[in-house]
Amino acid sequence: MLKAKLFLLMGSIAVLAGCTSTPPLAQNQSQTLQSAVAPSAPLSYEDYETLLRTYVNTNGLVDYPALQANSQGLKDFTTQLGSVSPGTYAAWSEKEKIAFLINAYNAITLESIINQNPLKGALRIFLGCGISINIP
Repeated sequence: MLKAKLFLLMGSIAVLAGCTSTPPLAQNQSQTLQSAVAPSAPLSYEDYETLLRTYVNTNGLVDYPALQANSQGLKDFTTQLGSVSPGTYAAWSEKEKIAFLINAYNAITLESIINQNPLKGALRIFLGCGISINIP
């Protein structure tokens, strides 16, 4: 299941970054495409916001053991992320797409951390270019 979420995230990032080899659509093709996609309401982040307010303190530190013990809300949110169709995503504004991708990345990262049993005492984060930091 985590593999599917990572696949969704990587595909979404590729879309956001504009990593395509096809030329942009002509104006009339773009209008036809937009009219073919049913407009959709943005994803609700209210439950995810409540979860973050509950398990992340004002310094940005996550209470991983508590989140691990009460992980259903996070699992429900990541399942909701995975149910967003490509057509729904395409109908969103750029700001809605960016919010979706950032929240998806963060939620999937939290889920991958709390899925470790037992939780590791420290996290190692790779920043790229051979740089990494350890978080106790």
